[in-house]
Amino acid sequence: MIFAAETRAGAEATVVTAGVVWSFIGEYRIALAALCVISDGAQSVESTIMGRERRLMPDEEKLMSDQVLPYLMYEGQAEEAMRFYVSVFPDSEVLEILRYGKGAPGAEGTVSRAKFTVAGQTIMCADSTVKNAFSFSPATSLFVECTSKERMKLLVERLAEGGQVFMPLDNYGFSKLFAWVADRFGVSWQLSMG
Repeated sequence: MIFAAETRAGAEATVVTAGVVWSFIGEYRIALAALCVISDGAQSVESTIMGRERRLMPDEEKLMSDQVLPYLMYEGQAEEAMRFYVSVFPDSEVLEILRYGKGAPGAEGTVSRAKFTVAGQTIMCADSTVKNAFSFSPATSLFVECTSKERMKLLVERLAEGGQVFMPLDNYGFSKLFAWVADRFGVSWQLSMG
């Protein structure tokens, strides 16, 4: 991928190409053009900046190591869902929201990509640019390990409001207290204590 940008050394920059937003951290005082090649499943990373080729050092590759994040795709409700989850769980916050602009593939103002934390877990989400023949499935859930019976009851009530209860709050033998619900956006949650 080739893009043009200016950035201070170590400063973060954002580039928009063909309606897609790319973020990177600048290494040189001015990075006019960069070509990043990732091969062999991201095991080898090379970069060309201002015509200078260099191999990333092992510490730099470690900083670029793989990270697995849940990714939730909505149809116009991404921001509402994200703000709901942040309001329900402590230690949660919206980290970033990128929106589709005029002429972009998605409806203007909808979420093209967002990151937020729920109880310290980073989650990504977006609004789909097309109508899909699928939605969320209970086969995949966000699992919450609760430490308080009172807090767990509150979480189950809030998450199930307007949604669906698959397994009501009870002792099922494999857990002292367990519940499985889908929220009003269709996302499945399993909550357990003990």
